[in-house]
Amino acid sequence: MSEPSPLPIPAASFPAHIAIIMDGNGRWAQERGLSRSEGHKAGVRAAKAIVTECRTLGIRHLTLYTFSQENWGRPKDEVSLLFQLLVSFLGEELPSMERNGISLRVFGDLDGLPLPARTALRHAMNRTAKCSDMIVNLALNYSGREEILRAARLLMQQGVKPEAVTEETFRSCLYSAGQPDPDLIIRTSGEQRISNYLTFQSAYSELYFTSTYWPDFTPEALHKALVEYAGRNRRFGLTQEQIASQLGVSHKTYYNWINEKKDIPSQKLKKMSQMFKTNMEYLLGEEQKRVLYLCDGNVPTCKKNTCYKNPKRKGDCPPCTYTKDVAHALNFHKTSEHVHAAYYENGQPE
Repeated sequence: MSEPSPLPIPAASFPAHIAIIMDGNGRWAQERGLSRSEGHKAGVRAAKAIVTECRTLGIRHLTLYTFSQENWGRPKDEVSLLFQLLVSFLGEELPSMERNGISLRVFGDLDGLPLPARTALRHAMNRTAKCSDMIVNLALNYSGREEILRAARLLMQQGVKPEAVTEETFRSCLYSAGQPDPDLIIRTSGEQRISNYLTFQSAYSELYFTSTYWPDFTPEALHKALVEYAGRNRRFGLTQEQIASQLGVSHKTYYNWINEKKDIPSQKLKKMSQMFKTNMEYLLGEEQKRVLYLCDGNVPTCKKNTCYKNPKRKGDCPPCTYTKDVAHALNFHKTSEHVHAAYYENGQPE
């Protein structure tokens, strides 16, 4: 398997939230003469790689459609295996999640899951509750329509009057409360529908469909999706004329801005970021301000847990080489001739 190539887009163009429908494990296995269980095991390996890659790229929110309410209709032995794989995954990956600042959360009816899965999930969520670098949501025993009904019931139980129900109050009762809507929804295996996934939250999500089966969806395939996403013009249902009108400028002026023929005044840029619910750096296409220190792993006395905050280190350690380009740091790590080569941010291993 070839290593992913650096991304030709600025990190500020990355989505804040990616949601993935991981589809095609069974067909992947069938085409190779393997059992469906082998397909699911390969799917777990793919999930690990994508979580790692999203963490590396600085994607703050990742939601994986892991088990829908409709999936209970599958053969019992297959359902049992899926939850066994989930428990094993959590046991193996929990230390890494804590180390990398990844908080685990669940979208769905947790109480309806088998006891071992419930126990492992609650343990992992408690252990990672204070992690703040990235949130990984597992949609388990999940239904988008049921989530909407659940939110409505909660509002009724709270005694909220109909006229007091706003989008904000409704959002507060969703599983995703406090998190941004997915900017990008990816579905593998060639199917082109969202299958009752994040029904409320996906109103303005960009959709990306690929014929690649989930076990073959590599970090390189993710990069391809991100490049296409970066090239799309997100208008959130508005025409260019409507956006220009809301900004108080002519259509020609707005056209010149988005085609980089004229600079956007800071006040207008701020208003656009509010309209599109994003940051100004994203609109400008600027790099995120991350400092990543590169280490060739060839200095035995180097103390990686303390020195990477300061480029001028003591003793026999040479000055750190650093970069703000995530793709460059990633490529450095993967192409270096030294076995222990790595890169670090704020003193912690990436």
